[in-house]
Formats: sequence, structure tokens, C-alpha cells
Amino acid sequence: MAKDGIIKNIAFYGDFFGNRELSELGEKLVGLHFENGELKVALEKLDFSEYIYNLTMKDFLELLF
Repeated sequence: MAKDGIIKNIAFYGDFFGNRELSELGEKLVGLHFENGELKVALEKLDFSEYIYNLTMKDFLELLF
């Protein structure tokens, strides 16, 4: 949920595989503006396939926006 454009909390649900906890990914998003560019800069060093197998940051951002 975003209030005033800032992510206050987030949770991910689905049927997929990953090696890391999705709560870690969510923690990296809390406090950021729900804006493609800001999220991209904050998350560009992550290997998304660690959280959701075969997911890229590009794919992730396309799902959000």
C-alpha cells in the first residue's frame, strides 16, 4: 500500500520458487516512492531470481507498472 506515493508496506504472494525470503525484498521497497525510476535505482543490484526464480528486475517493474 502506498500513501502519498510512498510505499508503507508490501507483501508478495504466489506459486513460485525462490531461494530468499520475499519479506527481504519487501523491506527494500518500504519508504520508497512508488515510482518506476526510484525503484529501479534502489533495486538494480539485486538478483531477482534469488527471490522469484527466473524473474528479472525489468519483469518485476513491468508487473508493478
